[in-house]
Amino acid sequence: MQSLFERVVNEDSATIGVIGVQTRNVFACPPLVCYPFNATSGQDHLKSDDSSTLVTNYISLAHDERNLAYATSAAIKLVDLETGRQMRTLVGHKGRINAITQSNRSIYMWASAATDCTVTLWDTRQHPANVLVRRFDRPTNCLCYSPNDAFIALGSDHLHLMDPRVKEYRSLPSSSQVLHVCFHPSEYLLATGSEDRLVRFWDIDTEECVSQSNPADGTLREVTFHNGGSALLTLTDRKCSAISWEPFEMLGQCIVPQMDYALNLATSDSEVFVLGRSVLLSSLSLLMVPYAKLLAEEDSRENEDRSGKLKAANKPKDLSKAKPGDPNRNELKEELVLEKKELVHYYNDNRAFIPTHTLSRTPPSRPVRVVRTENATVAMTTTTAPLATIISMPTKAKTLRTRRNDTNSKLTHSKVASSTRKAGGIILGTSQSNLSSRKGTHSYATTIEVTNSMPDIRCSISRKKEEKNRGLRDNDETKHQRQRKELYRDRDQEIPSEPYSLDDVITGLNKFEMIMNQRRMVLEDVLRCWRTRGCEAAIMEAARSNDIAVLVELIDAFNHMPAVWNLTLCTAILPHIEPLFANKHEDYVEVALSTLRAIITGCGDVIRTGSHRRFQIGVDVPAEERHIKCVKCMQQLTNIRVKATLLADRMNKSQSHEFTALMQIFDDTLSPS
Repeated sequence: MQSLFERVVNEDSATIGVIGVQTRNVFACPPLVCYPFNATSGQDHLKSDDSSTLVTNYISLAHDERNLAYATSAAIKLVDLETGRQMRTLVGHKGRINAITQSNRSIYMWASAATDCTVTLWDTRQHPANVLVRRFDRPTNCLCYSPNDAFIALGSDHLHLMDPRVKEYRSLPSSSQVLHVCFHPSEYLLATGSEDRLVRFWDIDTEECVSQSNPADGTLREVTFHNGGSALLTLTDRKCSAISWEPFEMLGQCIVPQMDYALNLATSDSEVFVLGRSVLLSSLSLLMVPYAKLLAEEDSRENEDRSGKLKAANKPKDLSKAKPGDPNRNELKEELVLEKKELVHYYNDNRAFIPTHTLSRTPPSRPVRVVRTENATVAMTTTTAPLATIISMPTKAKTLRTRRNDTNSKLTHSKVASSTRKAGGIILGTSQSNLSSRKGTHSYATTIEVTNSMPDIRCSISRKKEEKNRGLRDNDETKHQRQRKELYRDRDQEIPSEPYSLDDVITGLNKFEMIMNQRRMVLEDVLRCWRTRGCEAAIMEAARSNDIAVLVELIDAFNHMPAVWNLTLCTAILPHIEPLFANKHEDYVEVALSTLRAIITGCGDVIRTGSHRRFQIGVDVPAEERHIKCVKCMQQLTNIRVKATLLADRMNKSQSHEFTALMQIFDDTLSPS
């Protein structure tokens, strides 16, 4: 995109703007300044000295670009651009004005929408000028006249089509807040841009959504049809795109450079203009791209992708198949070398050794229990055969290998007894009565009494350990039971049974469900208050609910909407930030850090200049209110700075580093000292 001009501006100025394609001028507020397309910084031929332009909510240009309307608080002022003289002040709204537009067939007719849920039609030839006022359930975000002035499209939580001649209006349901509306110049078609970053196309006759775009890469800042109606142009903070409908197709798009957020989009027959602001560079920029080039961007990108695929398909996949003179051979070599370098320190769990098969697991033989005492009785399995042959005979027949394994196992367990028998003259006595009584049964067990002249010290030590461990376990269980009995005796309750525990769980779930229902109702009230009365009233409603989770959710929603931040919102939010820093929940601390970052980096200069400003004797109510808000913000930030060390100790390491960095920015730019 070609840069037409770039001007250095203050951070709190030129936050809204509009492009005049016919007169080749850019109008920005606050304050109201006109920048010609091809003039230097010293040739700005219109700069309003009116103090009311310092606080501007919305700006709109007439279709013939001779008049300009801008909104200050709840009033609309019309300015003659040729003479710079203020023509008329339109008063009637009781809330912040969100949108202003001019009629397509009359230069005297204007329409406006405000946060007081009203839409007003103005006729500048009459006194009073508000000839029609319509009240809705929700505040209107945007509005636009149809080409023949038969309808006015209103964007709110739904899309409304209002006919000024009748009382009723039609509603088209939308799943998200409608932020932008525009009519096709020749067809009975309407396009809307919503908060969910989707563009929808509506047939006005059938009141149906005929097409829908893919989600954009960011918040939609502007949507407008090309003058010929061949495409719809959309603008985000990063890209300018041209799309078609029925079916949806991306015709072309280009990246918007050196802009933090876009302000306005305008088009002529052959050119597309984009106006944007850069916070880091403190500049206002106007970019231009030819409409034909914008459409060609998508074709060139498709050609590049197609050529890349063909090039990849023509490459030899094997180095041995490539000819020595082939230029792709060197490229393939480089790719193989890079792949080897990447695999040097690469570890893959799937490449670890895993045996392909395992040996069949044989269950261990039944252990022989040997009780070691001075007069011990060793129980082992035997048969009616002589005692020298100690082989276990199970009920089922066994193989020779299994019998040998069992014999070795039994001999291993009786090794101590046989060694003692050899050393100390052991007397073996077999209980013949026991043996004879078991001859008729299937068990072949015999009892051997082992008499040793010396006790086995190892057996006594192990027995003492077992008794000690058993005693410790018994003591722990007894102690635990005693504690439980004492606990429930103090509470005059019995030891709970399983049904009693289930009742506790059900009661807890019912309480949790009740709390969540209450929180949902509070959130709905806060959202309704936000839509009808504004951000400041929503914060007061959330703080009044005494539920910190509701307040955090509301502040987090503000953090994701940079356009809503202003001095009034900072004044309302800052008193609630300090308790969040000391909260034990890390998510709450993250929300507080994001809010503090937005306030210091976005509104820091406004707070600093407003708090140190000296006022002369006289009545300047907006300036005095602005000064009071800046002083309040500075006091709250100073309190946080005084407690910075204590607050940082409660945070984790990353949060503490970020908080310290923000406090350093405060010391460098905002601190009164």
